[in-house]
Amino acid sequence: MLASATQSQVRFDTCTVSRTADGFVALRERPNVKSRLLARVRPGETLALIKFGDGGEVSGPWQLVEYFPGEIMPDRAHADFRKVRTGWIYARYLDECG
Repeated sequence: MLASATQSQVRFDTCTVSRTADGFVALRERPNVKSRLLARVRPGETLALIKFGDGGEVSGPWQLVEYFPGEIMPDRAHADFRKVRTGWIYARYLDECG
């Protein structure tokens, strides 16, 4: 999906994850609850929303995001950027976007 857009067409906003009864929000491979779990994102952690052109990449209530576990997202040129996970998160559990 990202390969089809040029870097100039893609922009990233950040959001934090809300509190949940489970203590995490699932980052999924595809935008559905039966899809493979990629990570458990804890409340307060930051995600980068992937946006193409003027809108976000969404599928129903799901949002495409990038997640770097427990730390600040590294610059794309940094070697640690290879640890970033791209997946889908249920948008209802996103707070403080901007």
